Amino acid sequence: MDYNTQRTKLKISDYGRNIYNLIQYTKTVEDRELRTQMASAIVDIMAQNSPDAKGGDDYKRKFWVHLMILADWQLDVDVPYEITPEETVEFNPNRVEYHQDQLHYRHYGSILEKMVKQVAEYPEGEEFAQQASALRGSIMVVGPLLSRYGRAIVPQPGGDKIGRRRLDTHFLGM
Repeated sequence: MDYNTQRTKLKISDYGRNIYNLIQYTKTVEDRELRTQMASAIVDIMAQNSPDAKGGDDYKRKFWVHLMILADWQLDVDVPYEITPEETVEFNPNRVEYHQDQLHYRHYGSILEKMVKQVAEYPEGEEFAQQASALRGSIMVVGPLLSRYGRAIVPQPGGDKIGRRRLDTHFLGM
């Protein structure tokens, strides 16, 4: 079996291995006119596979440049545009910055961080005890509260519709 890791690396992977193989085959054809027709058909296929690129006057020019790059500029065909081997095309889009805020519990995401901050700032009292005891999931914030702030005050969780489940294993782990 032939794996992609064993094959030659594609210079432009957007078009896939089949387009690359068509270009390699076109390079072996001896008749220049037939080679030009085949190259034109390959450019049409490349344009069909990239419908979002159909904008502007010379959108096919980009595909001809890509064709020549994929062929290592060794494809002897009549190109309908003026292109030179010095031309390069930007393949990688600009990097989008992602604000991470130094998450302490990165595997849980920022929602847990925000929830822990809200719980830590929540005033102690009867209202807090009543709301926390209504949720079985309140036990889930005890671990992050302990590790982040060194203490946690959470009333005994309730709200379990399934039945009695033991929590002492959670407390022993902490």
